[in-house]
Amino acid sequence: MLNSASLEPSIPDALGRDCAGEVDLQVHDRGRAGFMEGLGKAPVVLKKDVPGHLANRLQAAILREAIDLVDNGIATVEDVDRAVRLGPGLRWALMGPFTIFHLAGGEGGMRRSFDILGPSYELRWRSMRSWTSIPKSARRKVLRQMGALLKEEGLGGLSERRDEALAKLLRALGI
Repeated sequence: MLNSASLEPSIPDALGRDCAGEVDLQVHDRGRAGFMEGLGKAPVVLKKDVPGHLANRLQAAILREAIDLVDNGIATVEDVDRAVRLGPGLRWALMGPFTIFHLAGGEGGMRRSFDILGPSYELRWRSMRSWTSIPKSARRKVLRQMGALLKEEGLGGLSERRDEALAKLLRALGI
C-alpha cells in the first residue's frame, strides 16, 4: 500500500487472469468499482496481472532514478525530494503524466509533445540505469543522508506533517 492509505482515495483493483473482454469489464464496473466508489475510494483498474498496484509501480520507477541520482553524486536526497515536491509533484497532484504531457504540446497536444519533446526525453531515457536491485553504494548514501535529514524533525513529526498536508490538499482539490 501507499503511505497514508487511509487518506488516499486511490485503491488497487486488478481484474485478474480470468477477466478479459468487454463483458467482464462491464460487470466489474457495475460491481466492485461501484462498491468502492460508495466508500469514497477511486478504483484504479489493472487490466493484466503485474506485481504491484499501478501507483506503486510508477513510484518504483521514479524511486530507482532518484536513488541512482544520489548514488552517482548528481544530487542529494534533499535536492531530489525538493525537485519532485516543487516540480512535477505539484502538477501530479492535479493531473496525470499523460494529461500534463498533452498540455505541454499546446494546441498540438500529445502529438506535438511527442514530436517536440520526445527527442529530449529519449536522450534522458538512454542515460538512465535499469538495475533491479539497489546497489550497496546507493543504499549507504541514501541511508546516511536520510539519517541526517530525520535528525531535524524525527519520523513522527515528518509523518504527522505529511498526513496533515495531504488532508489539506485533498480538501482543496475537493476530493
